[in-house]
Amino acid sequence: MVDPSSAQLDRGAAAFVEWIDASFGSEPGALLLGTWALAPTRTPPGRWRWPAAPTTFDVLRVSLSRSLGRPTGLDDALVRFAVARSSMEPRPALAWHLPWPTRARRVTPAEAIAPTGVSYVLVDHKDAPAGSKLRLEAHWEDYARLRWVVLKRDASGRTLAELPITSTDRGTAASLTVEGLDGVDHILVIVQNLGSTEHAFNPDQGEWEPHGWLLTLEAEGALGP
Repeated sequence: MVDPSSAQLDRGAAAFVEWIDASFGSEPGALLLGTWALAPTRTPPGRWRWPAAPTTFDVLRVSLSRSLGRPTGLDDALVRFAVARSSMEPRPALAWHLPWPTRARRVTPAEAIAPTGVSYVLVDHKDAPAGSKLRLEAHWEDYARLRWVVLKRDASGRTLAELPITSTDRGTAASLTVEGLDGVDHILVIVQNLGSTEHAFNPDQGEWEPHGWLLTLEAEGALGP
């Protein structure tokens, strides 16, 4: 566990802010200043408590809508950051680092992931036979919106291809067979928790309920030399 007073924790907490400002701001600091300017709360006289909205997430949800060509811009931005974070130094901790599966294997995280949290699963491919494929079947808990992405990467960590594992709206299962793995050193599976299916994520209302997932991996195609 990281010491709450450490500079390492500060760097980690600032990573998303730095990335989203560099990716979507018109100039350095513009997006951060914009969220502050657009998120003032107004409390009518006589109210017994201050209103908690809008939040920075409310501003980003509106500001980033369709910024990535889809109606769910904030969701996509969180997934894009999770992909970018996988290559940042220091590299994120892995939920699992697995050898190429010689038989079907199921894994689940030691700790469930809360909204905006991410799990990373790395599967080595360098010792797999030529022409092999990897079948992935994912399941997760009800009421959680999880997004899954697969990266094919070389030995230096450079991404060779990016594949989404799609699911139905409010679904709790998704699957994909990853092909074309010759020349790939390892596969990185990214699991992003986007919050509840029941309502938009609001960090000020105690909605940090974590959710678990289950991933089945099975080699297909060539099984040996």
